[in-house]
Amino acid sequence: MIISTKRYVIMKHFSQLLVGLLMSLSIGCASSANGQNLTATAGQTATRLRPVSTTSVSTLTVTRTSTPAPTFTLTSATSPAVTSTSTPLPSATPAPTQTSTSTPTPPPPTATSADTSAQVEHGLEVYKQQYCGLCHQLDAAATAGQFGPSHNGLGLTAEQRIHDAHYTGTATTAAEYIHESIITPKAYLAPGYEHTAHHMPAYGHLSESDVDALVQLLLQQK
Repeated sequence: MIISTKRYVIMKHFSQLLVGLLMSLSIGCASSANGQNLTATAGQTATRLRPVSTTSVSTLTVTRTSTPAPTFTLTSATSPAVTSTSTPLPSATPAPTQTSTSTPTPPPPTATSADTSAQVEHGLEVYKQQYCGLCHQLDAAATAGQFGPSHNGLGLTAEQRIHDAHYTGTATTAAEYIHESIITPKAYLAPGYEHTAHHMPAYGHLSESDVDALVQLLLQQK
């Protein structure tokens, strides 16, 4: 029993030593690992948190170099001027000058004796139809009126009256004067008949051919 008890004590003591040794080894390894970790961590921290010297402040000057913008020179290619050499056209032959020869307008055809005779005959008929003889004397019509001036020699009298200073009409020829006396008798009152009570009325109702026939009839009275 004593030997067993000793052996038990020895084994227990050995077990405690062995446990202590193992724990020492474990603690030593952990401490070594922790030391390495702490060293690394401390080193990193020291690297990150490196104290800045208060006596010497480094100034970091950032110089921004601006790259000059490229300059584009726009060169206009000037085309050489085209010199047009115009070939002179042959001188045009001047057109022949046309000399306008104005042909004078021929005077109106003069009535032939046969035409005049026919007009005079027609005028005599109109003279009688309009009862001109009640106021005028005309030997060719065999009338002897006294209320108006005589028609005898009227071809010559008409020419004299248009040149009279007291003439108030617009006629310039004997034929125009007779025509005016038939159509607008108030344009001029024959001398001596200005205040008569039987002024000649206008015969504007007559046709132009009848008036022309009367004019031709009275023109022949010379």
